[in-house]
Amino acid sequence: MQADGNTKRILVWAVWPMRVLIACGIAIVLTFIPYRAMGGNQKLDEMSQQLTHVEREIAETSLDLRQRMRRVQALKTDTRAIENIAREELRMLYPHEKTLRLDIQGRQP
Repeated sequence: MQADGNTKRILVWAVWPMRVLIACGIAIVLTFIPYRAMGGNQKLDEMSQQLTHVEREIAETSLDLRQRMRRVQALKTDTRAIENIAREELRMLYPHEKTLRLDIQGRQP
């Protein structure tokens, strides 16, 4: 029994999808084996925790950067900001001013 030309074409079109499915199945199995051998879920959990930690650090650093940029802008434009830093960090006073420092560390309310 011989197959005619149309039957051969139908068989060819039926065989190739099956070959592609088999190749995909083999590829999935071959990628799954090393994943399981290396402790895939544990490694994924560790990397997820590390990602969360890095994202938190980025958020904190970004907040700090914004605060510093506001402070720099204030120092460039606002003389009161310069005066506040001179008073708080450098403990500077105007010539006619006097300060009174109280030691309240040992006192309990």
